[in-house]
Amino acid sequence: MLRSYWRIAGILLLIGVACPRSFNAYLNTSAYSFARQNPGDSTLTHVRVYESFMIRGNDVLLKGSRLTISGVFYLDPVNAFDVDPVFNMYNVVYSTVWMQRKLQVHLGRQFIYAVSDVARMDGLKVTYNRKKMSLLGFAGGYVPASGWTSDPINSHFWGMQLGWKATSALDLKAGLSQKAHSRTYGTERSPQEVSPNLRSLLGVQGTFRKSRWTTFVRMRNYTNDFSISDFVIHGNYRGSSQTPLQSLALEYQYRTPRIPENSIFSVFNSSASSEVRLSGRNQLTDRVQGSFSFRHVWFSGESADIVSIGVNHTNFAVNVIRQEGYGGSSNRLVVGIRKPWEKLSLAARTTIGNYRLLEGNWDDLSTVSLTGEYLLTDRLTLRSEVHVLRNPYYTNDTRFQLGLRVRI
Repeated sequence: MLRSYWRIAGILLLIGVACPRSFNAYLNTSAYSFARQNPGDSTLTHVRVYESFMIRGNDVLLKGSRLTISGVFYLDPVNAFDVDPVFNMYNVVYSTVWMQRKLQVHLGRQFIYAVSDVARMDGLKVTYNRKKMSLLGFAGGYVPASGWTSDPINSHFWGMQLGWKATSALDLKAGLSQKAHSRTYGTERSPQEVSPNLRSLLGVQGTFRKSRWTTFVRMRNYTNDFSISDFVIHGNYRGSSQTPLQSLALEYQYRTPRIPENSIFSVFNSSASSEVRLSGRNQLTDRVQGSFSFRHVWFSGESADIVSIGVNHTNFAVNVIRQEGYGGSSNRLVVGIRKPWEKLSLAARTTIGNYRLLEGNWDDLSTVSLTGEYLLTDRLTLRSEVHVLRNPYYTNDTRFQLGLRVRI
């Protein structure tokens, strides 16, 4: 634990020395505990200690550059998990600009949001922007959720993308990428190699805006047989302050399963899913909004419907949610209240309802949470949360979180 704190202190010192002009950082220290007691009076208590940080420095070594670092360290001193302690670096990226900011270079661990695929990598990203055209290229080692890549050659992520602003209302993008994930399962004494999961995708995307309407379309295809990996079409309307209708959105999505990227369950058969979603918000009075959402999901020959209707006020919100279909059935009433003061902000949320799994009977389910946030100084914020859960599996499930955020 102390070693990881020294790592964070070293990073802060390095940025402070290399970045005399502009430097800011956020440190979040928190402890999250939960105690569960089942009907057999067996109690399990965990205390998770977290230290997360985000550091930004401008004009580091070069004018116009930026260094961004973020990560988290956590462990359980009471009932440690097999992987404890954990130190995960989310981002360590150094960026510079050239040619009157037309050329941008990003080096290090970073998230890539390309039209063809999305992933985190350790590598290089280069972006070149013109008035109506942009070019993007990236290459590096693929970083899975565990945050560690032992073989950056077999676990890699690279791609390129072309963007074109056809008109003031129409943006078009096309890109190609390849992601490979090399994995090992089993124990340290008897590891079992699994052939790298490799996928190459071609993505195309278009965004059209006119007045208060926006239409977005994106399709990704596997390059080996040109079958569809995922497809989404989204249309929405944004109202004005003078009209009751504030927003209306309709969306269709088709997704192939992503389990093969991260899990040994890739050896099993899996099915694609499709979804239609309709949602909207309406201004009922000056301080009250009504909202609704309807989702219809298809999966493996089955379907499910989820309907939500709510009323939102400045300081409270009420939502009624109904689900029926392949994932089971549930009825929920969610009530939330928020009350801010000068330096203190309190929020409470209660969920009351029942649910039924496919093979079971109707059971009650209720949760209550209370959150408080207090501004100690301009740079220190104290936050705590209490969460109580009631269901047939635990006679007592109470969770408590206490955190302190420091702004440097």
